[in-house]
Amino acid sequence: MSDQLQVLRKLLADGKTRQVIEQLLPLTAADRDQHNEVLQISAQFSEIERQTRLNVGDPKLLGTERNRVNAALFGVMENLSGNGGPLKRSWNIRKIIVWIGVLAVLAGATGYALRGYFRKPDPVPVQVPAPQVEKPAESLAQPQSKPTTSQPGKSNPNITVKDKAKVGIISTGDSVTINAKQDF
Repeated sequence: MSDQLQVLRKLLADGKTRQVIEQLLPLTAADRDQHNEVLQISAQFSEIERQTRLNVGDPKLLGTERNRVNAALFGVMENLSGNGGPLKRSWNIRKIIVWIGVLAVLAGATGYALRGYFRKPDPVPVQVPAPQVEKPAESLAQPQSKPTTSQPGKSNPNITVKDKAKVGIISTGDSVTINAKQDF
């Protein structure tokens, strides 16, 4: 390709801009941006040629525009040769898909190898003890006395102590009994 670009540079130096454009179009077909750039330069060159042929524009200005077109073509040729141009794309879609596949296999193998490390242990069943029914302890301190008849609206509290440290029963006389427990 460098021999072909040398020929194009020689043609450009000889002033054969139209031939350079015609030969650059198939060379840049693979890169859309450069191909569009050559098409734009070709349109500018055609306009300069039309103005020269019709003798419409200033000859000095048209010469300057022709030099700009030649410089732009030289820049396209530099980009094609790889000198001073943007980085070429070295990755194609096939390489990307292959690398994604390789990374997926590595991730799967790593996950499989470490599955025991990241596995949550099975929950331990919780054993709840059966509720224990407490039998009321026998009265040690005071014998129970018969409740006296109370007048309506007045309460007659009767406190029975079964175990001074643990249980106390409060009887209010109107069929309400309160169990008070305190564990030490």
